[in-house]
Amino acid sequence: MKKTTLFFTFLFICSILQAQSLAEITAQKDFVMRTPQPAQEETLIDTAEEQNTAQQGTQLQVNKLPDIKLNEDIVKKSVISYNNNPDLQEAFEAYTQGDIDKSLLLLEANSSPEANANIALIYLQMGDFKKSLNYINKAMATEESQEEPIYQLIKIWIYAAQNNYTQTEKEYQKLLFLTADFEYIYNAKLALVTAAFFAKKYKQIAPLLENIYGSNPYAISHAAYLIGRVLFNEKSYKSAQTLLSQALVHDNNNYPALVHYGLTQEKLKEFIPAWQSFANILILDSNDKFALNKTKQLSKYLKNRPNAYLFYTKLDEIYTKEPSASKSELVRIGLYSDKEGSLQSVKEFMFNAGQDFVIEDEKLGIVLSGQALSPKTIVFNPETNSIDINNKWGHKEFSTKRPFALKMQNNGSTFLVKDPITDNIFTANLSDKELKGVLLVIPENQGMKLINYTTLEDILPAILTQFSKGQKNPDTLQALAIVLRTQIANMLSQTTDALFDLPDNTKDFYYGGINMQSAGNIEAVKNTENQILTELDSNIPALPKIYQSCSYLTAEGIKNTEQKVDYTFSPLNLFKYMISNPPKDLISAPQDPTQWANIKWIYMIPVKEMQNRINFAFKNILPAQTDIYGRIKEISFKTSNKAQTLPFKEANQVLALGTLRSDFFFYIPVNKGQEYLFLGTDTGLGEGLCVDGLKGLTEQDKSYMEALKYYYPNLKVSDKWQNKKSLL
Repeated sequence: MKKTTLFFTFLFICSILQAQSLAEITAQKDFVMRTPQPAQEETLIDTAEEQNTAQQGTQLQVNKLPDIKLNEDIVKKSVISYNNNPDLQEAFEAYTQGDIDKSLLLLEANSSPEANANIALIYLQMGDFKKSLNYINKAMATEESQEEPIYQLIKIWIYAAQNNYTQTEKEYQKLLFLTADFEYIYNAKLALVTAAFFAKKYKQIAPLLENIYGSNPYAISHAAYLIGRVLFNEKSYKSAQTLLSQALVHDNNNYPALVHYGLTQEKLKEFIPAWQSFANILILDSNDKFALNKTKQLSKYLKNRPNAYLFYTKLDEIYTKEPSASKSELVRIGLYSDKEGSLQSVKEFMFNAGQDFVIEDEKLGIVLSGQALSPKTIVFNPETNSIDINNKWGHKEFSTKRPFALKMQNNGSTFLVKDPITDNIFTANLSDKELKGVLLVIPENQGMKLINYTTLEDILPAILTQFSKGQKNPDTLQALAIVLRTQIANMLSQTTDALFDLPDNTKDFYYGGINMQSAGNIEAVKNTENQILTELDSNIPALPKIYQSCSYLTAEGIKNTEQKVDYTFSPLNLFKYMISNPPKDLISAPQDPTQWANIKWIYMIPVKEMQNRINFAFKNILPAQTDIYGRIKEISFKTSNKAQTLPFKEANQVLALGTLRSDFFFYIPVNKGQEYLFLGTDTGLGEGLCVDGLKGLTEQDKSYMEALKYYYPNLKVSDKWQNKKSLL
């Protein structure tokens, strides 16, 4: 089996193979950098091979990235406090409701240093640097308030956002007399780096980036990205490529790094890899004008059809040798959907079965039979507006304009759907799939829709792979299996589409075929068969939420640490939270301190890209609604006379092609408002079960039942659910 995965995985492996030490790279451009530890050999196993139970994976020898030694006692020691003046509560409530004008009026009426600091941050986010500076100076009018490092840090950012490196550096020096705490100093260095970067003071930026890259796990990706951009601007493209690849290794959502990685490949005349990088941008947004233009320019270097160069699963053979049939609930999976759940029109695909099969026409009954491993090519014929079924030699065996089904004669056998072709190769995930059950082909005007009739228990192990991320702990997998089964059960009970119950490739749900399952996942599903979460007094499926990684402040107030955090929302406290260190006992913390992108993340994205995606030149962005913690539920994009408000998921697509890891972040317009810097924490919406936290609990010897009770105290596990609706 050959396997390549969606988005950045292929790029990462290539980049690791090319990696140089940071000292070697930066020495080429007179950077003063610390020499990391020597590279070590490490054996990696291709993800798809590890996930497949039928064949041992092929081993790949790669060079491990240089070890980054961190002082974790410093990194994880938090000094931030979140005291709020109760007199300002009404102002903060107005802010969460999107009434920014009312919030400002109430804060101005108070005139305390805390009120003025909050006003300064609001104006900073609006890009009104003059007013922001005015109010932070008011906040620091007293001798006592001048001793507050957080006020000094805000002042640093106000100057940094304007590219005023000289004044930013002066204010930074003042901060050093107020505090030596890691959180404040690191964030101030980030501000100073930002000012130096946009002021093109590259000599000043070097020691700062050295310190951030080598000491702060939360900012490694961003630091490597900035170094890569500097090297790119200096036309040191090979070195830039290495740093940008490291930025992607440490945070695979850092899409601006991918953009510059593609540009670097183009400069190095690596035209096909460059096409693949820009194709990955189109997978995030198939309408991205820049990526469309780049892929069009570079397509002349492709030697095969473009599908062959996309990072999708390619299956050469069937790996499930022993048929096994599940008697669980029936599910109709719509194949090759876009991220919104609409099925794409397929022009052609290859069908290959592991056992003998028949093709059954809607009216004529069985019209063809086929032997195992004797492939058929199913092709839409635009001349006759019909579907042709061709044998492996290309000879037409049957043609129809009616729906037909491909059925296995031995129930429980599997088949491949290979090499699908659609009009837009970037809209749907065009991976090959190994499937069970029945394949229904429905002709339409310009192609065909594909529906897989299968069972819930057969698809669940593969879906579990998407969320388990290689976890092998049985309790972790069993807890996840119950939550995912509940989600699917709920979708089945509410489905309204006449053709299918679940699309195979939305933003929140992916079914890649049973080729994605592992032995551990199969066992977890078997051990929890038919178990779902329900309300305490009901057997109706609950609506459990799930997200990948949590910090210590979740939407439901679930604790992920024993540390007591007296956090109440204000713009100032939100800013503090985003610069704070996670606690030492955070149960979702990754073992590798350099892989903290799920917990703390930083992205910097040009405003022009956002304006192109929303199709108007907005002046600023403001929260239109947040929850009680400041998690952004809606965002308004505003000009002086126009505003467009979007829910977070849609706004995320505008802001960052959907790559902002969560709705919990603080943003600062930098480069005089031409780019936005996002400082964020955790992933998803912070609701329900945290997968990384679940792993932490089971490592503490919590059973899967205890872990579920931890995240869903008001739900119970029931094994009495049955879906009564007939699907066939």
